[in-house]
Amino acid sequence: MAVPLGHKHPPPEVLLKQGVEREWVPEPDVLNMPDVATVRMLLADQIKKMHVRASSGFDLVSAPFIKQAVILQPGENGRVERVNVLLPYMTELFKLMLDKASVPACWKQAKLCPLYKKDLF
Repeated sequence: MAVPLGHKHPPPEVLLKQGVEREWVPEPDVLNMPDVATVRMLLADQIKKMHVRASSGFDLVSAPFIKQAVILQPGENGRVERVNVLLPYMTELFKLMLDKASVPACWKQAKLCPLYKKDLF
């Protein structure tokens, strides 16, 4: 349901209260789960976009480790292809999380590092 907001419309709290009073129940969202090939393609694209200077998370797995975990395999037309050995495992992990609609709690944590400019202090 699209709710127009602005100075001429009631705030969301009032709209929600009206919906409860009228016993309005929203329709659930329909989500078509991607297949394994689609998840694998999306992950491969994201791995290619990773910056090698990005800091690692709490697991201490660095971006260069993920990007450079490749083997060389013969491909089409006699070319050699770089194949990421972590991609099949990561694909299964993400597919499982999508199927269960769950994200590990440790992935919801972040570490913040304050940055400062020497000229300001």
